[in-house]
Amino acid sequence: MRFFSTAVLIQRETGGNLSEILDNLAAVVRERFKIRRQVRVHTAHGRFTGYVLMALPAFLALALSFINPEHMNRLFEERLGQLMIVASIIMQAIGFVWIRQVIKIEV
Repeated sequence: MRFFSTAVLIQRETGGNLSEILDNLAAVVRERFKIRRQVRVHTAHGRFTGYVLMALPAFLALALSFINPEHMNRLFEERLGQLMIVASIIMQAIGFVWIRQVIKIEV
């Protein structure tokens, strides 16, 4: 919408063929959408990596609780273990936000 209003205002001030300006504007908008799709495809690996890294600790904790429940019980029962869980959740959240910022590309 911003491009459209800018194009119309410029056309009013300078004159020219409005239909040609709008055709060029439509081509620019289509090209921007095409670039956004390409960027999304190229950053898919980074997004997938972020999701895997977020799910992996929970999956490993679940697997460890089935393999050796005593280790996980100590982690949940002792104060130090609880602090470690909280710290790991905070670090995971920071890492997830960081990965999202790295793969976020403005077009």
